[in-house]
Amino acid sequence: MTNSNRHGGKRKGAGRKPNLTLHQEIVIGQTCERLLESAALRAFNRRKRDLFENQTELSYHWKSVNKLTLDRRGELIKTELLQYYEDNIEAELKLFQPYKAMDQRAPRLLRISKRPPKGTRGKVIARASKIFKLKPSQIDNIWQKYRRLAKSI
Repeated sequence: MTNSNRHGGKRKGAGRKPNLTLHQEIVIGQTCERLLESAALRAFNRRKRDLFENQTELSYHWKSVNKLTLDRRGELIKTELLQYYEDNIEAELKLFQPYKAMDQRAPRLLRISKRPPKGTRGKVIARASKIFKLKPSQIDNIWQKYRRLAKSI
C-alpha cells in the first residue's frame, strides 16, 4: 500500500516546527545556569556570614588582630597576647563544632554547603520565563535539554 497522496506518516518536513533555534536554547540554558549559580553564591555568603558573625565571634577576634600592622603582629608573637588570641579562637571553634575529646585541638576547616536553598530551581525558571517571555514549562524543558547537551560534551 503506497502513500500516494503524501498525507501522514514519517517524511521529510513532517512534524511540528521548532519555536526556538539551538542558539536560543543554549542562551536560555546558560542564563538559567547563571541564575542558579548566583543564587548558590548568595546562599553560601549568607551561610558564611551567619556562621562567622551570628553563631560565633570569630570575626570579632580576627578583626582585633587584623587591625594590627605587620610590625605589631611580629611583636604580638613575643607576648602573651598571642596565647590569649589563640585560646579565644580555639574556644569559639570548640563551641561551634563539638567533637569527641575536649583536649584535642578544634578542626581548622569548616564545611559550608554551597548548594542553593530548596525551591531555587522553580524561582530560576519563573525568572527566566519572565526574561524570555516563555512559559515556565518551556523554560524547564529547554534547561533540561541544555543540561543533557552540556553533560554529553
